[in-house]
Amino acid sequence: MGLILDEILNKGAEATISKGIFFDFPVIIKTRNEKKYRNSKIDLRLRKERSIQEARILLYLSEQDFNTPKVYDFDKSNFTLIMEFIDGKTLKHCFEDIKSEVIFKELGIQIAKLHNLNIIHGDLSTSNIIIKSNNTYLIDFGLSYFSTNIEDKATDILVLKHILQSSHPIYFEKSFNYFMSSYKKYASDNIINRMSIIENRVRYKSHI
Repeated sequence: MGLILDEILNKGAEATISKGIFFDFPVIIKTRNEKKYRNSKIDLRLRKERSIQEARILLYLSEQDFNTPKVYDFDKSNFTLIMEFIDGKTLKHCFEDIKSEVIFKELGIQIAKLHNLNIIHGDLSTSNIIIKSNNTYLIDFGLSYFSTNIEDKATDILVLKHILQSSHPIYFEKSFNYFMSSYKKYASDNIINRMSIIENRVRYKSHI
């Protein structure tokens, strides 16, 4: 297959992420892990379905010139994706080094484009956003899916808002305002309105 494994970067509950070389290209290798506690047949089915879904979405986004890693190869039998290595830093680790207005306005455009394509990322954390030369790249589409549902899109944004608020409180207000200022230009008003409805619903439940 022309693949040389270099090092394991992370072994999580869902997948093992490694770095390697694929026909002279630096790559990321993502292999979905077996879960011993699950019924073996169910585990195989879930890993297969989720691997195929992630590969489909990444391939589709590449066709749309979306900033995400290109898929070089997909091994269905081993639930393994071989993807382009984006040589940048995760947003989580470079807040102090970036121009937040530029980055978050760009991110707002990217997420609006994603939602206009009816794709939900499912895990919009600052660990899954890579910054390279003032461009934003989304990674880890392991929980992503296709949906036209307004609530799904609003929830996607609220996940990012919660992460910024809880993990990066110093930068939260300005960063999220920059993000929303550009997101609103390209996304449906219905999504913005639904965000408020969801937040009010959560506040109401917390006071019961």
